[in-house]
Amino acid sequence: MQLIIDAWLERPTPYLQIVDSETRRPVARFEGVELQQLLADGVVSTEDLAIHDVACQKTLMQELLIAACCGQIRNERECQTCCASEVCPHKFEYAIKDDGLTVD
Repeated sequence: MQLIIDAWLERPTPYLQIVDSETRRPVARFEGVELQQLLADGVVSTEDLAIHDVACQKTLMQELLIAACCGQIRNERECQTCCASEVCPHKFEYAIKDDGLTVD
């Protein structure tokens, strides 16, 4: 699987996602507060996205995938307190993730 970074930061609702280049399916997606936090923490910058050096892009991709995994772990820990009930707001989100359609 070859991954690419797809980002559009200048639009009213900016996003950054890692996409499978063959299927165009998102592997990880950042938007809203999560994207703002990545930018504020220096995990990614607009300058990083403009660099076409393969080694730099690989490093950036690894950092973004780690950030996505950390976000998923954080969501699961938060979810453990409310998911005991059938009315958990995260149930649908996890069903989508289990199908491999998206990772937020």
